[in-house]
Formats: sequence, C-alpha cells, structure tokens
Amino acid sequence: MYPFKDEMVSIVISDQYQRKFLEDRLLIPSDEEDVPFLEWCQRSKFSDALVVELVLLFSDPTYKPDDSFSDISIEEILLYIKESHQFYNHHYLKKLEQLNTVHHNIIDTSNKTNTICILMNQFISYFRKHIIEEETQLIPYIEFILLDQAKHLFRPSELFAVLCENQTALYNEHDDHGKQLLKLIQYKLQQLSLQISNYDFQWSYYCHLINTFFVDLTIHEYIEDNILLSKARQHEQIALEKIRVQCRLN
Repeated sequence: MYPFKDEMVSIVISDQYQRKFLEDRLLIPSDEEDVPFLEWCQRSKFSDALVVELVLLFSDPTYKPDDSFSDISIEEILLYIKESHQFYNHHYLKKLEQLNTVHHNIIDTSNKTNTICILMNQFISYFRKHIIEEETQLIPYIEFILLDQAKHLFRPSELFAVLCENQTALYNEHDDHGKQLLKLIQYKLQQLSLQISNYDFQWSYYCHLINTFFVDLTIHEYIEDNILLSKARQHEQIALEKIRVQCRLN
C-alpha cells in the first residue's frame, strides 16, 4: 500500500510506549491487542495516508515526506492543525502549567527554579496567543476560500474584499520566538540538573514534557509552513483567477 512504509510503521508501533504516545497524539482509540498497522491506522479520524506520514515524522523528526502529502487534502491538514491546537492546550500547556505551579512553590535560595518558571509562563502565554491568532485569523481565511470554491457562495466583489484584508496571511511563516524560549528553558533545566540535589521525578518529567513538545512543535511548523500554507496558496490563486475572469467579463 505504502511501499516499505507499512513495515516501518509496524516497527514503530510495536514499541508499547511509542504506540501509547501516538494513540494519544493522533486520536487513535487505544487497544491492548496487537493489530496489523493498517487496521491500527484506520481507527484514527485521519486518513491512513496522513497517519502513516505522521507516525514516521514523530518516530524520526529528520524524516522528510517530500511529496507524500500531495494526495492528502487541505481539509484534512486543517483538521490535523486544529486538533493539534486542542491537544497542545489540553495536554502540553495544561501539564506544564500545573508543574510550573508546583515548582514555583519550591523554595530555591539560588532562584534558579523561579527563572525557569518565569520563562515557562512567558512561553505558555505566548503560545496560547499564537493558537488564538491562528484559530481566529489564518484558519477562518483558508476555510472561507475553500467554502467559496466548494459552494460558490460569494460574489467576486465579496471574495476580493476578503482576499485584500488577508493578503499577507498565507505568507507569514512561524517565527522562532516560542521555540527559542523552549530552547532556553531546556538549557537552564540541563544546568539545573547538574547543580541541585533534589532533581526529582517531577523535574525529570518536566524536562521530558518540554523535549517532547519541542519535537512536536518542529513537526507542526513543518506541516503548517510547508504543507498547509503551500496548499492554501494554490487555492488562493484559484480564487484570484475567479475574480480576474469576472473582471474581464464586466
């Protein structure tokens, strides 16, 4: 079905820890029984093709899909981005906020933990704002274009007005501020692990969560900047051509 990829995915999900993470992340109902990889993929709300590519990306962030996303619809990529935002809010950010509260209450005369907590609060605030901006600006704009192309609901003049208001929306790739904050936190946590004696399980889990989130964000940015925006620009060009044709007819 997917030359050599089915075997690669089967190997990845044979690891129970990796499988559990992927089931949570890709919205695949958990099952204790081992099942063939295709049946496992089909439990997700995403298509088999998208699940395969995501599993390979999460198991090896250096993997480059090349043209593997070309047959995956922009509607499905949008769904993945929106579901990712939900996962980030209810999993990563919520847990980091809870751990941050615990660590902030630890008395640390050297103030090292407080610095990390302050940086993490900055990151959480920044990233929640970033999600809101995408959910209220970028995504609705793409959905507007797709809706018009599917149902032809808007006059060219209405379409033109919306395109003018959002003329740079599809050309603004992610800035690095969020990931730079996470990198700084990762560095300070590494230093902290070498300097304090009570570097307990909670701190280790805190590190693990941040490292996992960083990888997830790298994949998210790749899909959004290189796949979603690329597909959206193609649809935007179709919308512009519709306006040009109408202008020539008038």
